[in-house]
Amino acid sequence: MPKLTDHDLEMFLAEPGHLARIATTDADGMPRVLPLWFVLHDGAICFTPRQPAVIWHNIVRDPRVGICIDEEAAPYRKIVVQGVAEVLHQPGEDDAWRPLYRQIAKRYQRDDWAD
Repeated sequence: MPKLTDHDLEMFLAEPGHLARIATTDADGMPRVLPLWFVLHDGAICFTPRQPAVIWHNIVRDPRVGICIDEEAAPYRKIVVQGVAEVLHQPGEDDAWRPLYRQIAKRYQRDDWAD
C-alpha cells in the first residue's frame, strides 16, 4: 500500500469509528495495549484515559507510547506512531477538558449521548 499523503492521513483520522490502540509499559516492564476513542485535535491524537486506569498510571510514570490506528476492511489503511504523550489536563480538571471529551465522544456516539 502506498504511503498516505498528509491530506489522506487527516481524512482517515477524521473518519468515525476507528479506534486508537495505545501501547504503554507497565511498571514491571510488560507491554500493555488498550483500544481507546480518540480525535485529531490541533494536529495531535488526543484521548482521555481515566485516572484509575492502568494506562493513565503508565503514562504518568513513562510517557512513551506507541499508537496504531487501522481499519479492518480494504484498503486496510493504517498509521503507526511512536512518541511521548503530553498530559493536557490533569484529573479533576473536568471543566477544562470537557469540550475535548465531547468532541471525542461525538465521533463514536450520537450527539445527545456524548453530552
